[in-house]
Amino acid sequence: MGTTTAWFGQLPLTDSHLGRIHFVAIKPEYQGKKLSKPLLSAALNKIIELGHKEVYLTTQTTSYSAINMYLNYGFEPYDPDNTDQKGWLMMEDILNRKLNV
Repeated sequence: MGTTTAWFGQLPLTDSHLGRIHFVAIKPEYQGKKLSKPLLSAALNKIIELGHKEVYLTTQTTSYSAINMYLNYGFEPYDPDNTDQKGWLMMEDILNRKLNV
């Protein structure tokens, strides 16, 4: 029905090594059944179990529902060099929520 991948990675533009969620994917015929949340929770719990207190992920700007879910989990936009400001401002409009950018 779905899959996710988690490992340890280097946060872009830093020397920080953190837990990383690589992707969360649900087969099209199972999407909309609230399966991504338990899948993401299991991956986050495993990362915590292995000793990481911070996690990052990357996503596409067209994945609005995924971005909204990640924000609900407490993830925040990471844009250290302000190259993605325009995209995050668009996300604020699309998701109708204020982001900490």
